[in-house]
Amino acid sequence: NTQRRLDFLPHRKHLPGPSLVLAEASRLLPDHSWVFEAEVTGQELRLHGSSPTAASLIGLFDGSPLFTNARFRAPLTQGAKSDLERFDLSVDIRGAPP
Repeated sequence: NTQRRLDFLPHRKHLPGPSLVLAEASRLLPDHSWVFEAEVTGQELRLHGSSPTAASLIGLFDGSPLFTNARFRAPLTQGAKSDLERFDLSVDIRGAPP
């Protein structure tokens, strides 16, 4: 367990910090989109939210130099009282070269 923690540290220093990851995600999200939960775990960012153009999120995040492998973790669902689609999106965070 201790060795696993120590092995994690050199790898982690090549990843952007959580504030940079969240700032880039905010920049990419279309207007009128809402995120109600964001998780940064290792090399993955997971966002839960709503957007009028949720289907476009895959292309937006894959087009970013910071993210790759954007994918929905669950099907998009239509909001009951709005034109917003709910999404559960995961993207991999690109690491800096060693």
